[in-house]
Amino acid sequence: MRSAASSVLTAAFVAALTAAGAVASPSHAIVFDFGSGSGQQTATTPSDSNGVGNTRTFTVGTSSVTVSAWALTGAGSTFEAAHLGLYSTGLGVCARTELPNCGNPAHQADNDGPDEFMLFLFNGPVDPTIVRIDPYGTYDRDVSYWTGNVGVVSLAGLTTGGLGGLGFGSRTDNDGTASGNARDVPILSGVVTAMLFGPKLGESDDRFKLKSMTVTKAPEPAALAIFGAGLLGLFTTARRRRA
Repeated sequence: MRSAASSVLTAAFVAALTAAGAVASPSHAIVFDFGSGSGQQTATTPSDSNGVGNTRTFTVGTSSVTVSAWALTGAGSTFEAAHLGLYSTGLGVCARTELPNCGNPAHQADNDGPDEFMLFLFNGPVDPTIVRIDPYGTYDRDVSYWTGNVGVVSLAGLTTGGLGGLGFGSRTDNDGTASGNARDVPILSGVVTAMLFGPKLGESDDRFKLKSMTVTKAPEPAALAIFGAGLLGLFTTARRRRA
């Protein structure tokens, strides 16, 4: 026959696991839609007189991401601020050398000339899983990206080799094929706070707009505290029952 202490011990353990699981379980996927009709854009900062240096913030529930545009147009192939455009099919980049008349197809993120990238800064740790790119026309759709835990808001004057010093990991390349269709790029990173994403570094025929990004919020750190408190209560109760 099960003792009263054993029953209490079991009940406390189950309660601790349930409480921790309720908080620590990954939340549902969050999709940031970067199309101009999404209604998710909640804040912007203005560009300078040349149209560069603006940022756009997108919010879904309590999660947000701030996006800025960068291009390797500086001396020694260093990053300079670019213009981040918002279109029906997603975000595009106009480097300084493409302004002021940055029309089709230059308004897409491309590597025909300067390599153009978008920097995504999240308001909390997330696990990015998919980025959807959508070319305006038929182009190759190879990409390069870096992810990491950083708090940087400016890449000005840096080379790609300096990204590691900010907390970014190594570069990941993912190749597609030439097409006019949207493409879902799988992201392999784990939990991070930032991503730098663009056409494949060192090539010259990739163009696309960035339509959306799917992320999963990281489990709350409070889950460990709840689980620990549950275990402490479990052992305390058991000791009292045996006393």
